[in-house]
Amino acid sequence: MRLAAQLRDVGHLELLLPAATATNRGYFETSGWLSTPVYELKALPVGVRVAGPALLIDNTQTIVVVPGAVANILESCVVTKLGRAAQISFPSPATPPHRAVGAPP
Repeated sequence: MRLAAQLRDVGHLELLLPAATATNRGYFETSGWLSTPVYELKALPVGVRVAGPALLIDNTQTIVVVPGAVANILESCVVTKLGRAAQISFPSPATPPHRAVGAPP
């Protein structure tokens, strides 16, 4: 099923979010340290919406839902919609975010 059709099919649903499997502290640039619920992706029903901050995990990935964003769980993927408060900045390719230990500055 196409992505647009999946979004349309779940747009009207009002599903209850299952309980988080854990809660961790997460640091977000715009909000600082926040209590961040952790959900197992396989336990989330299709159509449920997860408001950030949250972590969605499975065996191969971790999806970070930043504060102000909402993740929509679909049949084939997770679509995250960023709100106004959810601003993400990425470093420029010329300035890598990390360098090797012992590397010159």
